[in-house]
Amino acid sequence: MLTDKKKNLENIDDTVRYYDRKLDSAKKELAVVEDDYKVVSDKLEEKTRKAEIAEEVYFMYSSAGPDREHDLFEEVVTLRYENEKKDGEIRSLKQKLNEAYEFMKRFMIGEITLFEKFMQGVKDKVRDFVGIR
Repeated sequence: MLTDKKKNLENIDDTVRYYDRKLDSAKKELAVVEDDYKVVSDKLEEKTRKAEIAEEVYFMYSSAGPDREHDLFEEVVTLRYENEKKDGEIRSLKQKLNEAYEFMKRFMIGEITLFEKFMQGVKDKVRDFVGIR
C-alpha cells in the first residue's frame, strides 16, 4: 500500500514537471509574440504619424496659392535649422556622457570602478524591470 502511494506520488510529480515544462514553453512563446507585437505596433505608430504629417503638409501647401514655393522653401530652411540645433545638442550630450564615462572609469569604490558599480546597478534595474532574478 505504501509503495502504491509512493508510485502515485511519483506519477503526480512527473505530471507536475511535465506541465511546468509546458508552461515554461508557453511563456517563451508568449514572450516572442509580445516582442513581435511591440515591433509591429511601433511600426504602425510610425507609419500612422508619417501619414498624418503628410496629410498636414499636403493641405498646408495645396491651398497655399502662388506663394507655395516660397512657403515650402521657408519650411525647409526652418526644419534644417532645427535639425542642426538638435544635432548640436546630441553632440554636446554625447560629449558629456563620454566625460562622465571617463570619470567613472577612474574613480574606484573598493575593488571596482564607479563605472562597473553603475553598470551593475543598471543591470539590476533591468532585471527587476524585466522580472528576471
